[in-house]
Amino acid sequence: MVSRPSVSVLIPQWGATDLTQRAVDAVRRVRYEGWIEVLVWDNDSPDGPGLVSRLDDLTLVTSATNVGFGPANNGLAERAEGELLWLLNNDTVPAPQSLGRMVDCLLADERTVAVTPQFRTFDGRVLELGSYVSDAGEAWQLLRGERPPRSLCRQPFEAHYGSAASLLVRRESFVAVGGFDDAFVPAYYEDTDLCLRLTADGGRVMVEPRAVVYHLEGGSAGRDENCGAKRHQLRNRGRFAARWSTRLKNSEPMGPATALHHALSPDDRPLLLWLLPDFLKPDQSGGHARVYKEMQILSDAGFAIVAWSEHLGDHGRYAPFLERLGIRWCGYQEPSRWLLNDRNQTRFAPLHELLEYDIWDAVVAWSADVGHRFGPLVRQMLPETPWVVDSAVLLYRQSELGLGVGAARMEDIVTEKAWELEVYGSADAVIASSSNDAAMLRHELPQLDVFDFDVGAYEPLPSDLEAQADGALVFLGSFVHPPNLDAVMWWLGEIHPRVAAMVGRHLPLRIIGASSELVDEISGDHPAVEIAGWVEDLGDELCSARAMLVPLRYGAGTKDKISMAMRYGVPTLTTNVGAESMPADLFEALWIADEPEQIAAQVVQLMTSDRAWAEAARSTRTAAQIAWDEQEQVHRRFVHWFSHHVRSEIT
Repeated sequence: MVSRPSVSVLIPQWGATDLTQRAVDAVRRVRYEGWIEVLVWDNDSPDGPGLVSRLDDLTLVTSATNVGFGPANNGLAERAEGELLWLLNNDTVPAPQSLGRMVDCLLADERTVAVTPQFRTFDGRVLELGSYVSDAGEAWQLLRGERPPRSLCRQPFEAHYGSAASLLVRRESFVAVGGFDDAFVPAYYEDTDLCLRLTADGGRVMVEPRAVVYHLEGGSAGRDENCGAKRHQLRNRGRFAARWSTRLKNSEPMGPATALHHALSPDDRPLLLWLLPDFLKPDQSGGHARVYKEMQILSDAGFAIVAWSEHLGDHGRYAPFLERLGIRWCGYQEPSRWLLNDRNQTRFAPLHELLEYDIWDAVVAWSADVGHRFGPLVRQMLPETPWVVDSAVLLYRQSELGLGVGAARMEDIVTEKAWELEVYGSADAVIASSSNDAAMLRHELPQLDVFDFDVGAYEPLPSDLEAQADGALVFLGSFVHPPNLDAVMWWLGEIHPRVAAMVGRHLPLRIIGASSELVDEISGDHPAVEIAGWVEDLGDELCSARAMLVPLRYGAGTKDKISMAMRYGVPTLTTNVGAESMPADLFEALWIADEPEQIAAQVVQLMTSDRAWAEAARSTRTAAQIAWDEQEQVHRRFVHWFSHHVRSEIT
């Protein structure tokens, strides 16, 4: 078992000794695998040190006078033996996992010099979630009394300082800067001053929101700034501001927006707000994977991104995809009518509450529908902020390609086209999902700035040729998407019977992807299909696939399933609809046919001729490498475009 750092818990008290007993009991319940000691300093409490004087599992230091909060902690630090110091108010109750999570956060990055938790009131409201300092030295607690976005309660982020009501620091760092400064005796601003001294050489104070400490604010010192120790708060603010005037002069006036911007983009990176209809599911949809790739590239290039989802379903499963990229997320969820206190409601419920914070360097909407519904609100509230719509797929083009298989009538398509082009035309820019879509938009809206992010290719991966040679014919796709369902039903009705007649046996199609809609369409077992359903690792499937069949009869845009299969060197058969928008080199390597007889003949050739298959596999791998090299150029253009169109350019 890995050895954990030893921790000394420092608790000063003046009166309210019953609260100290409660805090000590909570520390005893902390789940931590390292050594812990508890030290209590009594500042000449009026009625004596109280119950803690009877405990033999802590160190009690009694003072003949009230020396104040800072000197009491300094005195305890001199006696402490732990590698880490946990400064803790006596009016707090730390949750059992709090210490371990703060220690993990402190050790995760050598630049981190202190860690502060999420403070809550005893009724569960946020009391403090990161503290910040204004140009005038005023302190500001982020989202005080509010329900924060869930992602701000799941991932550490940077703050200016942390309250010494619960602050974890390395003992050597605390000693090196001289501990708390006596200039702030008896109390207030000594913790703010300490954190600024600790971070003077580039260190960071981090908020670990998963570490929860309940705080009875004012439980020991009261809340009235006109009496008791609390009266020193205003005086010490002036002392603090004077001491740090040079450092603070470049700070902004503090308020909710400024504090939130610091939390979301501590390095002052350009901040993008990305509007989504649902959580991205990059393991289920090529379109979702494309947007996820866009976010990944921009994040790697130095942008900070916040994703706002209109619906929060599946957040438990899919929020981690965003969190891996360092993307914060929030959204809107209707409070449950069955619960009086719905814990699932987020801080930023309607979008307008989030837009009120004018901190966004650009706002991006994924899909024309999202752009249509929220574009007017964004334009009204943030008229100077660049507004970008990611087309996802040209809906009117998809309808045009769907004629003959139950799509809308021509007059409906004309109406849909006018509506969709109006959405794009109202934006500052549009991101198209393919070079073909981009060319169409430039033709229709020549005044519009159109950027194409054509996934079209993935970095090639090594695969097992022997395993693939013995593999199956596969189809990949979610059947919530109608073109996929139509493609498989076409295989069952017209293509597979021809294949079976040519080879004298059933040659099933292995179907990968969410398939409840397909199961509903098929009565009983069918020899023409083998339904694998959703799989966790597509790589395992594609590394053992002999060929990919994509018999699409309608649907616009780049078909990500094709480029994904070719990434693994899997020869792919498709139609002209499926091949639409593919990069030129990938297009040349595809086996393309539109008639059932032609498709069946190609399937038989690839599945029964080892020579034909080996040649196709080699050409697929070569094409994938060329396409990837070109795709890297697309990624660079994408970043260049964004970096020159946001309000704050990346330096």
